[in-house]
Amino acid sequence: MSEEHFWDHVGWVSFVYTLLVICAHSYNAELFLGGAGPYHFVGRAERVIGSSIAQVAVPGFFMLSALLFFRDFELSDTLKKWKRRVRSLLIPYLLWNSLYYLGYVIASRIPGLSRVVGKGVVPLNLRQLTRAVFLYDYNYGFWYVFQLLLLVLLSPLVYLCARSLRGYLLTAVPLSVVIALRLNPTALNSDALLYYLTAARMAIVCRERGRRNILLPPPGRERMPVFLFISALLWQFVALRTGNDLPLVFCRMSGAASLWWLCSCISLPRPPELVRETFLIYALHFAPVRLITKLADSIWHGRTAVSLTLYLLMPGFIVLLAFVVQLIGKKYVPFLYRCFTGGR
Repeated sequence: MSEEHFWDHVGWVSFVYTLLVICAHSYNAELFLGGAGPYHFVGRAERVIGSSIAQVAVPGFFMLSALLFFRDFELSDTLKKWKRRVRSLLIPYLLWNSLYYLGYVIASRIPGLSRVVGKGVVPLNLRQLTRAVFLYDYNYGFWYVFQLLLLVLLSPLVYLCARSLRGYLLTAVPLSVVIALRLNPTALNSDALLYYLTAARMAIVCRERGRRNILLPPPGRERMPVFLFISALLWQFVALRTGNDLPLVFCRMSGAASLWWLCSCISLPRPPELVRETFLIYALHFAPVRLITKLADSIWHGRTAVSLTLYLLMPGFIVLLAFVVQLIGKKYVPFLYRCFTGGR
């Protein structure tokens, strides 16, 4: 399989994961329907999509990031890889967090808009600025980028643990126990580390077997999505019966892998340019989703049809907004656009 085909596949899978993230953050039934929202058909439908199906995007993004990082990684490449991630992750992380903070500071001081924002008057001081820029206080969607930055810093250690089956098991098993016992002693989420570690092991194994692109599958690959989907359902059942987090982690991991293999079994066209701009769509979506939802509720509160329709159309609205931002950014402020999108 060609390198070009591999990156086309990555583009489509990333795009689907991004749409699922938007679905996860677009829940509106409780806002539109009040206390009855979670129990209404609309609320249940949104929960199934956003809180169950869409959650595969979380391990999906971590695992995809690890696959791309470790598919050609050696310890001697560490500084080179870190340097690339400064441009593609750290700088956009700081810029978007600053932009979100500035946006909330301004919006909270505009009478009509402050009620929609719902945060009171956001203080403008050094302490708040520092927390906003480095700890994403006003850009909650960037918790993932924060976690990914920590994982990138740990990448040499992850590689040492994942390069042999024994090392992987000696790390993954205790990590699974930590997740099962709901212990999380550090700022790095244990489940994020398990997703990243597992995908790193997959990348290393594929490279050792001469399948650098990961998409060169064993015979019978068309059965893999079905097998992984059934596995996800079984783990979901166990999670519901036990109430434990570990089966849920395995469920989401299986779901993310199922989607990856499903896309590899489908003959997909070359992704349009906007489809490849998944970081822009992801970075942009959080505030507009909240703003559009609250404005719609102020006009059509209690309308179940509006609630469900808005939820289903929200990914399309955000992609359209990203398309407009892309056109304007690339034409009028190309340097700034590259900084915010990590040079993508």
